[in-house]
This record gives sequence, C-alpha cells and structure tokens, in this order.
Amino acid sequence: MKASVIVRFARLDDRSSILRLVEHTWDWGDYIPEVLDEWLSGSDSRLFVGELDSEIVALTHLSICEGRVGWLEGLRVKEGLRNRGIATLVAQHIAQYARSEGIHKLRMMIYSDNYASIRHAKKSGFSVRGTFRRVRFRGTSSTRPVLFCRTAEWSSVPANALEDYCGLLYTSWKWLDLNQARFEKLVASGKVFSDGEQILIHSSDYADDNAKRCAEVGFTSSMDEALVGSLASSLVKTGYQTVEFVIPSNWYFSKEEFSEDIIDENRHEQLIFEREL
Repeated sequence: MKASVIVRFARLDDRSSILRLVEHTWDWGDYIPEVLDEWLSGSDSRLFVGELDSEIVALTHLSICEGRVGWLEGLRVKEGLRNRGIATLVAQHIAQYARSEGIHKLRMMIYSDNYASIRHAKKSGFSVRGTFRRVRFRGTSSTRPVLFCRTAEWSSVPANALEDYCGLLYTSWKWLDLNQARFEKLVASGKVFSDGEQILIHSSDYADDNAKRCAEVGFTSSMDEALVGSLASSLVKTGYQTVEFVIPSNWYFSKEEFSEDIIDENRHEQLIFEREL
C-alpha cells in the first residue's frame, strides 16, 4: 500500500477531488472547504496530497511561519484506507520537504480526545510541548481600567507565565514562539493590554457560526479577575460579542467571580505537539 501512494503538492485542478475527500469528515462536514482556496494559493502555504491509483486519498497542510517554524493541520485520510501507513508516509514526506526548506521544527494541535491523531503524532516523532484550553466570556463590568500599552517592555512579561505557556503564543489556530521580536511587533500594533502590572495579548479574532465577532486572547500573564473582566468588557464595547481566553490547562478562572459571564469552558484540551527537524 505505502509503495503505491504518491505524495505531491496539491494543484488547483485537485480542488474538486479534495472537496469529495473531506465532504463527510464529520456529521456537519469539514472546515477545509472554507480555507481550501487559501491553502492552494497562499505564499506561505503548502498543501500536500497522497494519491493512490490516480485518486486523492490523503492530505495535510503546512504553513511556513516566522522563525522557520512549520505548522501542520488538516490531516485527512480516506475512510477505508486508514491505519495502513498512509498518514505516516505523508508525514515523512513533509518532514523531508520542511528540512530541505530550512524549517527547524514542526508543530500541530490535537484535541485530547482525538486518540487516533495522537497515536499518529507520536509515531511520527512528535511530543507534547504544552496543553491548553479555551474559555469564552461575555463582556463583564469593568472593575479596573485597562491601559492601552504601546510602550510595554519585553522584560515586563513574567518568566513564570512564559514558562506556563511553554514560550508560546496562540494566534488564529496556530501556536507560535513568543519572543522579544514578536512581542514588540504586537505592542506596536496595539495588541498588548496592561494595567501596569499584568499583561494580556489580544492576538486574533474570528467570526463564529452565527457571524458574531469573537476576540481571542492568546497570552495572559495571570488570572487576575479584575484585569480579565476589564479587558473583556473593553473589547466587547469595540464591537466583539464575546472574548475567548486560551490558557494553560492548569489555570482556572474563579467561578464565583465570573459565574454569569463564562459562556463556555472547553473541556477538550488542546495538545500542542512539536517535532525538531
């Protein structure tokens, strides 16, 4: 089986075949049709497919991120052909390509209940870098003003928070290195909020299934309830309906403080897998 599978870059004329492959991934379908055009044409995007007897039976997407880090997502294998080594073959091909392009590490996110993908990741040489979860808030009453901080210093980011986040920043379904250069760019773009002591980073946003805007906080230096509530309230006032905090799995918000404002607390942890090349 593995010898018969050809791994190659996807082409524009593969679009209809890819859509057929992912049509019934879940009961509701798949998110890949929404991002496929970008995956096929983005300058930092590489979409790989596995082809068997002229049929596309597998795919995986690679994003080339700053710092020569590769982000993997969208692993799919045709039903009936799983557990036959196809995913492993695609992973090996991507690792070889990434290494040839100077990419020094690969990352991907897998939910904690996706046991098949976790087994595949470990088999492919990945190990867990960090474990996180998401908590969604409504806007709360501001109990402390949040200062819009354009002059924050990298040295003001607490070392213990960086350690809990494993030196990473969540942004738009990717986990990137949070270093001084990236932090300074975030400050310059107005993404860093502070009360003079604690720091939060409004890293990204998205529209949910009801077309409502949700702001994402990809890093916070503590679980200070006053600051969290104030930031959530401030972002909602600018047009966001909800705010999601992505936090280390061992961090918890006070239910007494936020009992009416926590909309959803995702119980499925996000496992961030990483492989050095």
